[in-house]
Amino acid sequence: MSDLTNEQINYLFDFVKSKNVPHLDTQCEIVDHLACAVEDLRSTKSHLSFETALEMVYKRFPITGFALLQLEKEKVLKRFWRRRFWTYLMHFVTPPKIILSIAIFLLFSFFFNSVGDLIRLDDESNKYIAGVLILFFYVFSFFFFDRYMFYEPKEDKSDYLVIQTYKQEGTIINYILILTPLFFWCRFSHDGDYLIRLTGIYNYLISFIYTCGLILSYCHHAVFPKMLEEEIELKYAHLDIELA
Repeated sequence: MSDLTNEQINYLFDFVKSKNVPHLDTQCEIVDHLACAVEDLRSTKSHLSFETALEMVYKRFPITGFALLQLEKEKVLKRFWRRRFWTYLMHFVTPPKIILSIAIFLLFSFFFNSVGDLIRLDDESNKYIAGVLILFFYVFSFFFFDRYMFYEPKEDKSDYLVIQTYKQEGTIINYILILTPLFFWCRFSHDGDYLIRLTGIYNYLISFIYTCGLILSYCHHAVFPKMLEEEIELKYAHLDIELA
């Protein structure tokens, strides 16, 4: 874009925005592509005006304009974050970090097993305690689902596709590792004379939920944000994205 004036570059940005490209990082990539294509075209056909050359370049795109390019960019970023997140999380089920994971799991298991069959149906007052406990477990899960949310950019987070996909893939991890087993625990951990059971298979399930929650909390606050910082510094430094 060095041969284009600032006015022409701004014109390209306005043009790309008018074609329903909302994310600033995607806009920059498309503008760079258009600028290079326009320069190449005008280098062989110098009589063309900037606007005419841009129109000719844009006609090379399909009827959907930049939509397919945006979708492909989103898929690439989602695959990237998914691979980064899961690759790191797999460290907790392989040596040496699996030792830490097992230790955390056993601590939770010991605690819940000590509590045992906590709420009996033959005690009417315990039903209220059961309600509070279930509410607590749901609040616990949604804390990781909603409140961790990595870094919040000072601008609207939807302005950057790299941040939007980062948060989407992190949320999916929470669904899989916390909300899914939590649903089954709350749905099936009451049988016989007990409203809530924390022994047997239920003990393992709720201990697994808490272990995943603790590990995810650490990753969301200490590991994943650094991944985002590194990615932005490496590929998006020109955007001056400020992370809160």
